[in-house]
Order: sequence, then structure tokens, then C-alpha cells
Amino acid sequence: NKNFFSIKFYKIIIGIIKFNILAKKNNQLFNELTIDKFLKRYNFSSEFIKYYLYPMCSSIWSNPINKIKHYKTHFLIKFFINHGLVNIFFRPQWKVIKNGSNQYVKRIIKNFKIKFLLNHNVNSIKINKNKIFINSNRKTLNYDFIIFSNHTDEIKKILPKGFKKQKKILSLVNYQKNEACIHTDNSLMPKNKFNWSSWNFINSNDNIPRLTYWMNYLQNLKSKKDYFVSINSSTLINQKKIIKKIKYSHPVFKYNKEFIFKKLQEIQGVNNIFYCGAWCGYGFHEDGVVSAKNVAKYLI
Repeated sequence: NKNFFSIKFYKIIIGIIKFNILAKKNNQLFNELTIDKFLKRYNFSSEFIKYYLYPMCSSIWSNPINKIKHYKTHFLIKFFINHGLVNIFFRPQWKVIKNGSNQYVKRIIKNFKIKFLLNHNVNSIKINKNKIFINSNRKTLNYDFIIFSNHTDEIKKILPKGFKKQKKILSLVNYQKNEACIHTDNSLMPKNKFNWSSWNFINSNDNIPRLTYWMNYLQNLKSKKDYFVSINSSTLINQKKIIKKIKYSHPVFKYNKEFIFKKLQEIQGVNNIFYCGAWCGYGFHEDGVVSAKNVAKYLI
């Protein structure tokens, strides 16, 4: 293996070991440091930063590196510890839901008596005499309380003008727009198939997060043809091999999740309005579930 003779490779390995040791110390000094300042203070090599830490973080949160640099060190370290990423050996195996996350959505629809109103785009809400009126593109409905479980930028557009404190707190989490492309073009993957993995990061100089998921491996697809999902890479893909393009927005975390949770408690339940979503944690599906359970405790 050519890495055996690569100085760059050894600098990356040394950086990983050094980062893991520091992370496990959980130093309180890390709390307010951005990851960029942390890496400079502790003299991490450019090889470790460029080829390991930033690509991994950019892949996890689908954020450009110039935004990852402003993430709080405490936020990243706690995430790495919780997910076993600070271990050299015996890292936990990440798992996926067979056939995708729509499987548990189907289960919820099937097992719970919930009335769904589809294609009702909510434009605004109005509060009058302890009732909350929801104005959609179809009709106006009134409720005793409501729960927002969507993105913070969407919530801010719906809330009344007088909700300045709510909008300020919701502005703690912003969003990064990304395009996902489903395709069958393997040109974005490593040349040697032995090096293919579930997540494959493309290092570029334009600061755009580019990543390709190998769906056959991720979802255990029983197919001879390889399927991929690439982020922000449609111009690099053979257009004839594109199946579908989808627009997404991913949260950008400039603050520790404990700080966001604490600030959120100041507005939670005010005017019988509640807030939850993956943005309340690390941006993952399970974070959305935890935040929903926290809201449910208020209402039971």
C-alpha cells in the first residue's frame, strides 16, 4: 500500500490520535472555541484538517467547510463521543433503516389515528382569545395549541410580526440549501472499487459540500447496477444517467445544542405554541424524535 510510505498519511493518523485524546479530556476551555480556533491553538496539521476532520464534518452535516469552521468545538466533540468517533478501535457500527426512513413514516400513519391535511401550505397564524388560527392556501382552521415541527426559517415566516423573541431564538439555527441527485454514474467514486465506501467525499476548492452515497451498500440493494446519491454534484454527472434531482435544506449549527435547548425553553408553550425538530439536537432523525417527546411532556 502506497500509504505506508506517505508522510501525509502519517500526519493524518497522528492528528486523529491527538484529536481523540483531547476530545476525551472534555476540557471546559473548548466550550466557546470554534473548531477553527481549536485546531489552530493545538497546532493540528493541515493534512489532518483538510483530508480527515473537515471532510467528515462536511459530510455529516452537508455544510460547506467555511461554515463548519464556525461550529463550536464542544458541539463537535460531544457528537463524536456520542457516536464513538473518538475511538481508534471498536467503533460502533452505524445502521440504517431498511428501505429508508419512509418506512417509519408509513408505520406512524398506519398505527395512529391522525388526521392528515396534505397540500395545505400554511401562510400565517393569528392568535385571538386563546385560539390559534392557522391560515393556509386552502382554508382557515382554529386550534387550542399548535406544534411547529418544521425548519426554523419556515417557522419565522409563519409567526406573527410581534413574535420578535421567538424569531430571534429560532435564528440561532440557519439552513444550508443543497441539491441531491440520484444517478448511476460511477465516475464520482474512487477509481479503485476496493476503496468505495458508503460515504465518499469530494475535496474541491469551491467550498461547496460534495458527497456521494453508494446506495447499494447503504441500503443493501439487491441490484447488479450501482446506484448513487450525490450532493451538489449534478454538473459533474453524466446527464443521461441522472434519475432524479431533489432540493434539500440542512441545518447549520453555530451554537452548542445545550445553549439552543436552554433558549428554546424561554418560548416553549408561550401562547400555546410549541417547537420541535431535528434542529433541536444534532440534526439527525433521532434528534427530531427526542425533541418531539420533550414537547409531548408539556401536553400530557
